[in-house]
Amino acid sequence: MGPLRTLTLLGLVLASAATTAGLTACSPKPAPPPPAPKAAPPPAKAQGPEIRDDKVELRDDQRDLANINAIVEDWHRARKTNNRSLERTTDQKLVRWLRVELAEGRSEVAEARAEVRGSERELANRGGKRENADDRRDLADDRRDQKQEVAEHNRTRAIAEQLQKLQSAFNADRATPEQYTKKSGLLRELQSTARGEVREDREELREDRQEAKEGPR
Repeated sequence: MGPLRTLTLLGLVLASAATTAGLTACSPKPAPPPPAPKAAPPPAKAQGPEIRDDKVELRDDQRDLANINAIVEDWHRARKTNNRSLERTTDQKLVRWLRVELAEGRSEVAEARAEVRGSERELANRGGKRENADDRRDLADDRRDQKQEVAEHNRTRAIAEQLQKLQSAFNADRATPEQYTKKSGLLRELQSTARGEVREDREELREDRQEAKEGPR
């Protein structure tokens, strides 16, 4: 091969190499791979019907407590400032609150009695020793709840009856200081009873959550 042809071929090879290098340098870099998708959060833990019912009852009783607190404080403020208009308005709210509370109490007592009857049937229908032990515990819990519901309802009804007897003197604007003191004490007792119900609801919710964590007995 002559020197000229060799130089020509070498020139073509170098030119080709330069072109390839240029193309490589100018070529866009490949896009990085997309990030891996984030893991989906774990599904929310399902709540059993008992826990849902506990939460509803707690919310309702907290609302009842807030309402009776407002009524009682308004009544005492009216008494302190001798505001008869506010006092009458507060008395009307108190009557409505008691009507609702007593109706709810009757419903809760009936529900508690039904729970006891259901637990008694379950205990009678089970044969295994382990199942009997569990059912006896459930029955004891239901009887305790029933006793508690009955006591709370009876006490609220007794307070309502005493307030009703006093109210005629207040309606006629001839209530004595002793009657004001008596009514104040009864209203404070309604507050205390409502606070007790909220406290019991929280304890019931705590116990049911603990049982749910432990699983079936």
